[in-house]
Amino acid sequence: AMQSEPGRLYVVSQNDQASFLEPLSILLLEFVDADMRRRMKDLGIYTLGDIQKIPVIDLEKQFGYRAQRLSRLAFGIDTDFVKAKWLRWK
Repeated sequence: AMQSEPGRLYVVSQNDQASFLEPLSILLLEFVDADMRRRMKDLGIYTLGDIQKIPVIDLEKQFGYRAQRLSRLAFGIDTDFVKAKWLRWK
């Protein structure tokens, strides 16, 4: 993770996921586009912790179908498969 040394693994326990993610910027979420970022800024949402404080029903009013995923990711819940950004050559 971002707090580990290069080449080292940083383990976050399930119980600590939300608090670990809380201070991180919404800019780390790849699916958040410029329009969504602008809207978040207007609403005072800058960190994953800000998202954690908002009930999903209120997020849905602002972000529609993306609200569920937004909320899950803010709490460290991600069911997507890991995808390599590049191929590893042998």
